[in-house]
Amino acid sequence: MFGKRTLAFLLLCGAGILIFNSFAGSTPPLEIKIIPNKTSFRKGEVAHLEFYLVCTFSLLPESVTIPSLNHQVTIVGPTGAVYSKRELIHRAEPVTLRRGSEMKLGELDWNLRDLSGKPMPKGVYKISVSLLDYQLQGEILIEILDT
Repeated sequence: MFGKRTLAFLLLCGAGILIFNSFAGSTPPLEIKIIPNKTSFRKGEVAHLEFYLVCTFSLLPESVTIPSLNHQVTIVGPTGAVYSKRELIHRAEPVTLRRGSEMKLGELDWNLRDLSGKPMPKGVYKISVSLLDYQLQGEILIEILDT
């Protein structure tokens, strides 16, 4: 019915369509990078955290546009959620990041206390930053030591 060349051509075209669809349907090349001043803290120290939106390298797309830079920072420890803050960044237009670029979202100085001012016990704490208008989240772990 089909010759060997025709069959090989059809198989290559099918493989090409599958590869293209896997890239086109994949999530955009964005990530949230959280950079702490260190990863272990003693009571009384301050954790300084900086948040960046990074457009990583990929084949598709050339750039990514998101509605806003509005984000939420949440800190969860051994006893549950201990801190949450929404940061609304007012812009008239959406934000576009080109492949390979990064943009600072914000920063936080956390005094290792909950919102009521109570010092946090020792343990591992997960810090997450998520965009409010785009499905994207980044997270890291830090540790509070006993002394």
